[in-house]
Amino acid sequence: MGGAAHLARIGPQHMVRLMFFTGEHLPPRTMVQMGAGLIVVEPEQLLAEALRIARKTASFRPTAVRIAKQVLNRIENMDIKTGYEFEQGFTVKMSGHPDAKEALRAVRERSTPQYQPLSPSWPT
Repeated sequence: MGGAAHLARIGPQHMVRLMFFTGEHLPPRTMVQMGAGLIVVEPEQLLAEALRIARKTASFRPTAVRIAKQVLNRIENMDIKTGYEFEQGFTVKMSGHPDAKEALRAVRERSTPQYQPLSPSWPT
């Protein structure tokens, strides 16, 4: 007891219940197969994989990444309808941000977008 609340945030209920009721420790690859976690790598590959994901994330609009993190943190405990409506409100707000127009321009011109620096107070 004591770890189920955390485990339920990273894995499906059937896995949590199996581990909770049986006390079994599941190997990481089994947990991924059951829907927990995303990636399992060998220890020597960990830094390279983390950097790959970080670089991909950093390639997106800085303001959009910040807003996405805020939205995910806020909707985590909302019911689905409230969470969807909350998220869609930020989708509308982001569509008006100058970076959205820059992203569309870059796609049309098949070029690399030049996003604005992080907007610390946008949107409020």
